[in-house]
Amino acid sequence: MCGIVAVTGYKKALPLLMNGLENLEYRGYDSAGIATLNNGNLGRRRSLGKLAELSDLLVRDPLLGKSGIGHTRWATHGKPSVNNAHPHMTEQVAVVHNGIIENFQELRKYLEKKGIKFIYELDGMFAFACYNKVNKKIWLVRDINGAKPLYYGHHQGKLAFSSEVKSLLECGFERKVDKEAFGHFYKQGYVSGPMTLFDGIRKLTPGQIIQYDLSLIHISEPTRLRRISYAVFCLK
Repeated sequence: MCGIVAVTGYKKALPLLMNGLENLEYRGYDSAGIATLNNGNLGRRRSLGKLAELSDLLVRDPLLGKSGIGHTRWATHGKPSVNNAHPHMTEQVAVVHNGIIENFQELRKYLEKKGIKFIYELDGMFAFACYNKVNKKIWLVRDINGAKPLYYGHHQGKLAFSSEVKSLLECGFERKVDKEAFGHFYKQGYVSGPMTLFDGIRKLTPGQIIQYDLSLIHISEPTRLRRISYAVFCLK
């Protein structure tokens, strides 16, 4: 279990990301990290241990930017280390991930043979976000079984998403009840996806992919993962 949080369209991303991670720290306390976009450049800070270590690092070496992603890691696969801490990043792409890629050994062998960098046929349980600074798009993805949660809110050109609703409430979304969702809860004892009890906050349904275009301030219509072979993304 890990925790992920991200924001875009705010004046300063860093304080919101840290507030979000504080609400998610119980989901992962082996390492933590944040990546932000500032003037077209990706920057990243990661630390081993609890969130306080990352907070101290950011005091000494802060990150600027209106957009960013954050992660707290519970190291179930791979030792706790700064190198294994999220976000994972290239010059163009930053990724945070919650879950387990079951066929990671096969993926590694395949990548080593091809000498290229991409993600192919992901099996397992996961929720992740991928930001590409070249095409200025963010992808939100949830596994087909819905094992890992991912919530998002979009309002007035601002986007935020997280593993839990309470982190989104730290990003300025109103604590206002969604009347339609409450009606579902009253009748059937639960809220059907993609609704939540909070107005303006939604959750990805199992196998759902959402694309957010930063240049257009627009969320695309959701698409679905294939049932056998999961999402295919090229990270070039």
